[in-house]
Amino acid sequence: MNLLKALRIKPRGFLVAVYFILMDFSAFQKILIRNILKKYLENKARIKGEVFRCNALEGESAYDISINSDMTVSCNAQDYNGSGHIGDLNKSSLKEIFEGKIVNDFRKKLDEGKLPLIICARCPELVSAKKNKIKNKKNTVPSEGIMIENTVACDMMCKSCERETLLGCRKKISLSLNDLEKIAKEVLENKIKSVCFFNLGEPFLSKNIYQELEILKKHNKKLHIIVSTNGLHLDTDEKRKAIKYINHIAFSIDGVNNKILRKYQTNGNFETSYGNMKALVDYRNKNNLGGVIEWKYVLFNWNDKKVYIDQAIKLAKEAGVNKITFWPTGNPLWGISWRYYVKSYFKKFGLKNSKGVIEVNL
Repeated sequence: MNLLKALRIKPRGFLVAVYFILMDFSAFQKILIRNILKKYLENKARIKGEVFRCNALEGESAYDISINSDMTVSCNAQDYNGSGHIGDLNKSSLKEIFEGKIVNDFRKKLDEGKLPLIICARCPELVSAKKNKIKNKKNTVPSEGIMIENTVACDMMCKSCERETLLGCRKKISLSLNDLEKIAKEVLENKIKSVCFFNLGEPFLSKNIYQELEILKKHNKKLHIIVSTNGLHLDTDEKRKAIKYINHIAFSIDGVNNKILRKYQTNGNFETSYGNMKALVDYRNKNNLGGVIEWKYVLFNWNDKKVYIDQAIKLAKEAGVNKITFWPTGNPLWGISWRYYVKSYFKKFGLKNSKGVIEVNL
């Protein structure tokens, strides 16, 4: 049951999960299996007399609503093909988007026990329950937090990334500073508390990242800003000074050497990313700046042996980061860390949160 929960399948069909694991993951097969899972959930809801609710569309998510690099707005953080577009900030405000036809059509389908998108079947924002127990907050912009994709550019080429499809649906690679001004005012008007300044690109490929964050903070002095990076391009003091505006930055480094890391992060370089992470710690400390610096280590069945975990913790301490976290994942399913579920050493270090992430404070 723990494995199924981690896959966001819960009791959504053990046979479906097994089939997913055994499949080869071409784009066609992904679509096929997601459609199968979507139909399964809809039929299950119909039999049980249940309907669906989306926390993101009801304004209760702090993560999945994303303002994309071309100013379109998506209802989920994995909108590679644009099917989750709910509006465009070039044409409408956030409030108008959440009161608009697309969002209301999505809500209507959920109220009928149907999933508007195939990605909904694996989305953590999806909730199912008896109709009289579903409480909807109509036309609510999420005040807890949103995502801002300052650029969709990325050269990492991770194994499960659908980059070609993604680039085909973005009209613009990066946000302009004028775009950021408009977004910053939307954040202020809707009293949004936090921003995840990343999505499907590498934030530090933008040469203007310092100015972008400065604009957000200028209009929203108390805004909590979180950034996720692969670390490859955070390589100059001009970019490091962005830590002035960042409350929390996570370096996604999925291994302790190049051989291991490149099994998923194909164009990654451990020495470069680790070195840039360490350099940011030194820059922060030298300039008496704040900001939590985290090493985010996603677990796969090739990087999860005890010797690698121990080495990662040792290297994290040497780098001087605030914490290292170990993340189980179901994507790609053929890479799932089975040791995370069966090996006892994963119970002997750090603290596990409700998402199953093991956090080691240093």
